[in-house]
Amino acid sequence: MKKNKLLIARLIIALFVWTLVFFIGLFIPRRFQFNTLWPIFSKMFLFAAKIDPYYIGKFDIKRSRNIIYLINHRSFADSFIITNFLRKPFTLVYISWMTKNPFFKFLTDKMGLISIPHNNLIEQKKSLSKIQKMLKKKYSLIYFPEGRFVYDKPIGELRKGIVQIAKQVDCLIVPLVIYGSGRDKDFLYEKKLIWKKIYMDSGKPVKYKDFKNDKSFIFELTLSMKNLYINLEKKYSN
Repeated sequence: MKKNKLLIARLIIALFVWTLVFFIGLFIPRRFQFNTLWPIFSKMFLFAAKIDPYYIGKFDIKRSRNIIYLINHRSFADSFIITNFLRKPFTLVYISWMTKNPFFKFLTDKMGLISIPHNNLIEQKKSLSKIQKMLKKKYSLIYFPEGRFVYDKPIGELRKGIVQIAKQVDCLIVPLVIYGSGRDKDFLYEKKLIWKKIYMDSGKPVKYKDFKNDKSFIFELTLSMKNLYINLEKKYSN
């Protein structure tokens, strides 16, 4: 499959503009960036990808603090979709290969984002320690528990990383499910770039201590996210 050249060009322009804006914004204390830089950042990329997102959940993600948001992962745009709605301090876990670019790593460090290497146990422990510190500072965490893009089923297998995090902190965990984002493939491979409506819903907030063990914790979260996705599909599929 070939990537959509128009979309790639629009994303590159958005990235260039964002880099200039955020570099200037580095002088703004991080706690003020969530009402200024992040909304601009998210909306630029959503506009570039022609994505029109709607949040229909009951949980107040705009004003809530110190929440672990578990989100299904279908496309590169998923992180921009949720950050478009958040206004309180948060951190986001992203794939570690992106840190190979030193300038990108500099910016993400300044933004307070965290990478978790898959094959380095020492670095994984350091990353988990950073996550715990951010949560203790009342930041929220954006986390993709599937660890990869999933297209062939409503929700993929949730990895055990979320168990390690949830055990260490007494935070509410809110399942979020995005529908319309990469239903069959990533937006990058769409033949024609058109505007797309994307919907995001929230499940019941829980805590790790509500469950008997790791297995029941993972099972119930998976079931909750799967039901959310199926309900969104029934309501908004064309």
